[in-house]
Amino acid sequence: GVEKNEELERQWLEKGAELGDVEAQNNFGMMLDGEGDYEGARRWWELAAAQGDVIAMSNIAQLYANGEGVEKNISTAAEWFLKAASKGDREAQCNYGNILFEEMGQYEDAMKWYMKAAAQGHAEATHNIGTLYFRG
Repeated sequence: GVEKNEELERQWLEKGAELGDVEAQNNFGMMLDGEGDYEGARRWWELAAAQGDVIAMSNIAQLYANGEGVEKNISTAAEWFLKAASKGDREAQCNYGNILFEEMGQYEDAMKWYMKAAAQGHAEATHNIGTLYFRG
């Protein structure tokens, strides 16, 4: 192994991100997000998302859902979650369902996305399906 070195980690992640590696872009974005540099994180996640990375898409959605580095915008968050959900990402499917259910009152559409996530073994989605049936 090697010794843990956050400075070198940062240098190599940034280099990989600059060279266009999707994972490096996403991970460097996570590092910046953890430091509170939401704008920097979003910039790298947008590059990764443009290459089809569903995790980056969901990360961007979370920024808009929480108003971190951007003005809070549930519609924009929903758009980003939908992009990732449409590519089959179960976490994004559940999160998109959550926005439809909690923010937009679109229960039937929420159920559709929860079902897709649950079919892939997403635990929260199965709970949310039960909640929808409980409420009727």
